Amino acid sequence: MLGQFPSMFNTDQPRGKCLFSTPAACIVKRTDFHVYVLSESSQLTPKVSEELELAYAGLGKRMLSVPDNLKHDEVII
Repeated sequence: MLGQFPSMFNTDQPRGKCLFSTPAACIVKRTDFHVYVLSESSQLTPKVSEELELAYAGLGKRMLSVPDNLKHDEVII
């Protein structure tokens, strides 16, 4: 049988049809922003002495990474 139907008995190739092609990996450029997460609205940056207190509360300086292809409508505050 192997001589008559070699494609049926070949175990090296996957069986069935490949319905979907795998998507190519794309590289998305990102922009990083340093922001402060505070308990209330403020126009001033916290002092160095206040940063430790904010860190203990789970707040303080954080890095926000935003993809460059992000649209204005996709940003939700």
